[in-house]
Amino acid sequence: MFFNSVDDAIKAGFRPCKLCRPDIKEHNFEPNRELIEKVKEKLIQNYNKPINFRFISKEFGVSISHLTRLFKEYTGLTPNEYVSQIRINKAMQLLSKSNDTILEIAYDVGFKSLSNFYKCFKQNAGIAPKEYRKRNSIIEIKYG
Repeated sequence: MFFNSVDDAIKAGFRPCKLCRPDIKEHNFEPNRELIEKVKEKLIQNYNKPINFRFISKEFGVSISHLTRLFKEYTGLTPNEYVSQIRINKAMQLLSKSNDTILEIAYDVGFKSLSNFYKCFKQNAGIAPKEYRKRNSIIEIKYG
């Protein structure tokens, strides 16, 4: 059967497609984008805890490879890279505003080893955490 409009099909007893949702006119329905946004929210809330991506993928009802592929498509990063970026950004804030040791900050933001923290920090920030703290405190003295 063919109908001239969605309304005609509904009147005949049919329902709109659950995948493309032609009945939603005010926004584009993108279930994959919504899934990735929910996963990002979960990662942001739990960045400083050990993260099990297998558990997360099961929680959202997709395979880990499908989740990774979608995540990379929508964010440009893998889920691991995204979590590392959140952790490094939080570490930068802590290095700027707290007197905690670099080791304490590394553990507070969710890194399990100091060497991994240094490696990720240098990849993202371009400098070592100690140098970042030193430069940041100089800026505070100049402008503060």
